[in-house]
Amino acid sequence: MSHVSPPENSRKINAVLVLGVAFAVGGLTLSLALAVFLGVDSQSLKRYFNIQSDEESCHDNGLLMPTWPGEYPYPAVNLSENTELQGVIDICKMTQSESCMVPAGLYHPWAESDSQYASIVPAAIYRTLEPVRGKLKRHEAGSELTILAYKTAGICRVGIEDDIWEMTCPNPILAKWLQPLESEEINPRQFFMANCMDGVKRWIEVDEPLFEHGAVSKGTIGSHGTVGSGEFQ
Repeated sequence: MSHVSPPENSRKINAVLVLGVAFAVGGLTLSLALAVFLGVDSQSLKRYFNIQSDEESCHDNGLLMPTWPGEYPYPAVNLSENTELQGVIDICKMTQSESCMVPAGLYHPWAESDSQYASIVPAAIYRTLEPVRGKLKRHEAGSELTILAYKTAGICRVGIEDDIWEMTCPNPILAKWLQPLESEEINPRQFFMANCMDGVKRWIEVDEPLFEHGAVSKGTIGSHGTVGSGEFQ
């Protein structure tokens, strides 16, 4: 068993404010640690995600986050040997996968590695309980407001129909003018950045097919901040 501090990239994201936010999506309550970069512009976020297009938000019905969701992110990915996997250079271009020889090791936000982590989580959708002023017009109570992207210093891009503007990210617990709406359940998608042995970094998706590779297994999550490659003693 090993007790490890957050990896170096988490300390980089320590230039961030971590907000504990919970919202319901399709009956599933997700407890998210939303990392909002403080004083870091959107270009820095794009460099973190390795986004090479002009899009700041590149997944419909989902938000790109520089972390894995949950107080206890799951699962840990253990590679017992160097393994050839499929990955993408640009997380916005999921269809352009390439081969990546991933070095053996333990991949998890709590593991001792220089990997970066990302997830695509369901977009938060709310019903407004009071009138709200958008960029184009005033919207009456009962409108559906969607969080389209988390930007910098606690600022969000939001939208009601085709009216899109930026505002302070609403806290769904304290914001009495918002009511979370249930929507189609969308499971978060999780990724880790692999330093492929050809010298190129690629995002590897953590899904069930990943563990069908013989050298890939699930590590063990222990107490908070504790992760290991096998059973804890």
